[in-house]
Amino acid sequence: MKKLKTVAALLIVLAMMFAVAACDSGDSGTTPTPAPPVDPGPGTPAATPDPGSDPEPEGPVYDMEGRTIRFGAHWKFYDFLTGDDPPDPATSEDYEIDMMKYENLLRVQDRYNVKFEWIASDWGMMLENLVSSTMAGDPWAEIMTVEGNWLMPGLMQDLFLSSDEFVRPQNDIANEQMVMKWDGALFGRDVIFRLVEPNFYGAFLGYNRDMVNALGLDDPGEIYDRGGWTWDVFMDMAMRAVNADKRGFSGIPNQNWKNWMASNGVKMVDEATGRVMADTPAMLNVLQFMQDMFFTNKVAYVYNDDIWSWDGGGVYNDGDSLFWTWYHWEIPYTADSPLPFNFGIISYPKGPDNPHGYTYSKGPWGWGLIRGIEEPEWVYTIYEELHHWFGDDRGLMDDDVFDYLATKITNQADLNRLLHLSTNTGLSDLSENVPDADHWRLAVPVATGEMTPAQVVESRKQELQDAVDQIFG
Repeated sequence: MKKLKTVAALLIVLAMMFAVAACDSGDSGTTPTPAPPVDPGPGTPAATPDPGSDPEPEGPVYDMEGRTIRFGAHWKFYDFLTGDDPPDPATSEDYEIDMMKYENLLRVQDRYNVKFEWIASDWGMMLENLVSSTMAGDPWAEIMTVEGNWLMPGLMQDLFLSSDEFVRPQNDIANEQMVMKWDGALFGRDVIFRLVEPNFYGAFLGYNRDMVNALGLDDPGEIYDRGGWTWDVFMDMAMRAVNADKRGFSGIPNQNWKNWMASNGVKMVDEATGRVMADTPAMLNVLQFMQDMFFTNKVAYVYNDDIWSWDGGGVYNDGDSLFWTWYHWEIPYTADSPLPFNFGIISYPKGPDNPHGYTYSKGPWGWGLIRGIEEPEWVYTIYEELHHWFGDDRGLMDDDVFDYLATKITNQADLNRLLHLSTNTGLSDLSENVPDADHWRLAVPVATGEMTPAQVVESRKQELQDAVDQIFG
């Protein structure tokens, strides 16, 4: 079993809650609701005690009567402790931290007489799970990830609860925000919450430092530090690799197209106006660059000539790719399976229409409560306490993140760059959250050479605008 810290660090992304259960509507609990205890009143600190404080009083603080709280997400993860087995000191990389998390999990279960279930669903079923189960009056989960093509329909159909429907004055998110924060208001509503943590969720390029040296090229990190990391420089380096019978750029194509758009300072949808930005000069330049990469110069590797394939994501492992799409979850743990070459991490290069220095596309992401669940204020309180394993020592949470990143990144300059870029250079874009208005509809035809940039914009612009109008009105 992978060490719990690794799970928790990735579960920083997942908020600590997944397992391998198949998607199931489950039992949301229909027992009579007991009278709640009197709240201490506004301004009272969150209820979570510090580790090592006086023992809890016997019996639950609020009795959920054995109810199971379900967490729904779109991918399976490593098995997470359910309370059956404590961390194994032989496999845990930080046994003390892992035990704190484990003991807090048991404490929360006893404190509220509650159980947890983690449900994994296919990405393509998330919208169906949300809409069909909620409309039927039996939500498939109490809490689910809020992103992708189910975010905007969920908001427009009022399927997620807003903050005033479940936040109690005593909750951390309403006070110090040591544990949880809002992802950002959408249409005037706070719906999505997420952990307070160092931001390392940006999108990047990995690069093979050994190949850079062998080709006699300047290190991309040094070029970036000098302010010269641009599309032209990237293309020249990638073509040098191809001329040496190597891959210039590899990865999963549909994971990087939106980031190339952001690197030129443009996004698919202007959420302020509801306008699709397909015919702007900046977007046309992005599409031309994509066509040059994938079709004209062929510096971008496509697995088995299938532009939609996800099977080419790990080909960089053989050491023959100069650049590749880099996400922290795709890099093996250095202690378990080190790459056979030295690698670095760099941003997407800057395009000609990008005065603000954006390097990647970001959308809303986090967790939300589904409308129709019982006792949402206590479901959220329990969720929050489940993550408050560190007591008053906030540094333990930050250290846990940095220790996780150290299993992936050994170069301190790369780590510093990753944290800086993640925090400061993301371009917000709601296009992936609007069904049928995603960037693939423009990117695929130009990447395959089927259409020129002008042709694909002319043929697709109206259908994209129609899809956006369904949401924005």
